[in-house]
This record gives sequence, C-alpha cells and structure tokens, in this order.
Amino acid sequence: MKQKPTVKAINRKSIKRWVKRLKELTGRLKNEDELQEIMEFLNSPSRLYLIAAAPELLETLESVVKVCDDLGRDGVFSHVMAQARAAIAKATGEKQ
Repeated sequence: MKQKPTVKAINRKSIKRWVKRLKELTGRLKNEDELQEIMEFLNSPSRLYLIAAAPELLETLESVVKVCDDLGRDGVFSHVMAQARAAIAKATGEKQ
C-alpha cells in the first residue's frame, strides 16, 4: 500500500522546486513578486493536502471512468463522465 504524503513532507523547499518547475513549463512567472504570490497561495494546509492527494485523486478518477466505460455506464451519467474526462485531461495536460 502506498504511503500517503503528509503536509510535513511538503515543505517550503519542495514548493520552491515545484514552482520553479512550473515556471520552466509555463514561462509566465516574470519576477519574484509572482513567485511570492504563488508561495503565499500554496502556504495553506488545505491546499497542501490537495496537492499531496492530487496523484491519488487522478488515479482514482481514471479508474472510475474506466470502470464506467467497461460497464457501459457512460450514457447514464454522460454529463458527469464528460466532466470527469475534462478534469483528467486538464490534470494530464491533454487536449479535451
């Protein structure tokens, strides 16, 4: 069983690495003020818990979509399934 990350495991240094990688990927951060703004946004336990849980949430949502597809249940919940697929695409950087 996978060990769940904790807020303690997500420290300021790891957030800075994450933000640096985000900056590399997007090229949108132009100055230290923007970096500081992101740091302040992320410096919340609820946000840190969400970031820590994101991989498991994505994996679970992908599993739910696959099960519904396999059972042919997509039509019954087409709107919800479309939202789930859109969320997966957004999380994985794929086009919707």
